[in-house]
Order: sequence, then structure tokens, then C-alpha cells
Amino acid sequence: MDENKNYNELEETQDVLPEENNLPQDEEIVEEAAVDAVEETEDAVEETVEDAEPTEEAAAEDVQDSQYEAPAYEEVAEVKKSKTGLIVTIIILVVALIAGGAYAAWKILWSNPYNRMGYVDISGKTVQDLADQMGVDVPTFLAQYELPEDMPANTTESAAYYNIPVKVMAQMFGMDYATMKETLKFPETVTEDTPWGEAEGEVTIQYYVGEENLATFKEQYGLGDDITLETKWKEVRNIVDQAQKDARIEQEKAMEEAAKNAEQAPSEDAPVDAPAEGEDAPADAPVEDAPVADPPAEETPAETPAE
Repeated sequence: MDENKNYNELEETQDVLPEENNLPQDEEIVEEAAVDAVEETEDAVEETVEDAEPTEEAAAEDVQDSQYEAPAYEEVAEVKKSKTGLIVTIIILVVALIAGGAYAAWKILWSNPYNRMGYVDISGKTVQDLADQMGVDVPTFLAQYELPEDMPANTTESAAYYNIPVKVMAQMFGMDYATMKETLKFPETVTEDTPWGEAEGEVTIQYYVGEENLATFKEQYGLGDDITLETKWKEVRNIVDQAQKDARIEQEKAMEEAAKNAEQAPSEDAPVDAPAEGEDAPADAPVEDAPVADPPAEETPAETPAE
């Protein structure tokens, strides 16, 4: 609403007067008629001003009320559109950052050639984790197991394990290389310096599992009829290792769930609310100052027979 509208109407009212109040254009104008016309004009102006004042106040109220009017639909839609675009942009940036971080971690992990050898990461641990558990640094750990000196600290435990030389692995099993070779029937391509993953992969199930255990082994890991005693271990190794990995993950979940339930369970040492005044104590409540019987002596377990 134009605040100057009423003032313009007032000026127009002052300029344009009723015809009966216009001075006669006749040259013979008497002075009395002129005076009467002026008085009537002044009265008309005063009435117009009085009528204009409330209109001016109403205009001010309209201006004030307009400040509280809801914005037009187009303006609301534009604001919502701009906010939606901002939210979408933020979400895209967050996803990009997360994806970028995940990709960076993946790139660091898989830039390690030992982690790309195709072995299943059973334990989820790295060479650094193993070295920390042993209280040594990574170079000392690598030297102890005769692993390559360039093996990075983020190498998975499985990759490190399968890169241990056969001669070191034989010592870990409590035998020498010759005995291990005879037991597992290594082919001539396997030497004492061959990484364990390669040597183990060439062993047949006949000598790794045993003929008497074949049926149970196949059932345990869901293997088909195509797996025979002549099947090499490298053909089933990832199936076995993946099953061990899945079992480890399930065990960790169960332990976490048990720990969570233990935290939520009420403590046995929590005080029991006393009965309200006038209420009888429960029948099985212990009598105060009652003597406590000594616990029975622990029985000594029988000796376990030696194997």
C-alpha cells in the first residue's frame, strides 16, 4: 500500500473543488460572493484533512501488518529449494569424504604386494599387531621368522604366515625340513626356502587331512564330490580359511553381546529396597545376626591321566 496515496488525494482535493464553490468567471464579481467562496473552500479543505487523517493511520497499520504476512508461495519454494540444495551438497561432501577415506585406507592396504597374494585375512591382525604382542619391533619380528625385510607393517597375519620359509615352519611344528618333506610328500619343486603358502598348496588332501578324515572334512566345509584325496590343498585352502574367518567374526560378536548384556544386568551387590513401614519382610529374607555356615571345602580334582 502506498503511504503517500492519501496525501496525494488531499492535494487533489485542495486543487479540485466542487463546482458550486468555484468563483464565477464573470467580470462583475462582487466582493461578498468572493468572500463566501473562500470560506466554503476553507471548510471543504478542513473536512478533507479530517477524513484523510484516519486513512493515514490505517495506512501505517497496513504497513506494520504487512511485516507479518507470510511470504509468497514462490518465495517459500525458493527458500526450501535453496535449503534442500545445501543439505544435498553437505551429504554429498560427507559421503565423498567417507568414501575418500575408505579408498585411501584400501589403497594403503592393497598397495602392499603381500596383501594381494590371495590369502584370506583370517585373524584381522597385522604384522604390527603381532610384533606389539611379542613386545618387539617389526624388523625384529621379520628377522625372527625369516620373513622378507621389505614386508610392510600392515601386512596381514595370514600373508605373513604363508610367507614363512618351510624350514622355519618345520621348526615351529617341532621337526626338521627333511621330516616335514617326507610327511607331507612335497614335490621336488619345494625346497626348504620355499614360502609355506606355496609348499602347503602343493600337498594333497590325502597327506594333509588323511583318507580316514576325508568325509568329515568335506562335510564340515561343505565340499562337493569333486574334492578327492588327490585334490591339492591350494584348491580348498581359501574355503577353509574363510570358514575360520567367519567363525572368528561370529565369536567376536557373541563376546561383544555378552559383555553388553553383562553391563546392563543388575549387579548382585546392589542393595535390596527395604520393605515399607508396616509391611512384613519376605519369608525367605535372611534373619539378622543369623550364623553363617562355613562353605564346604573344595574337592581336589582327580589327576588327569597322561596322554
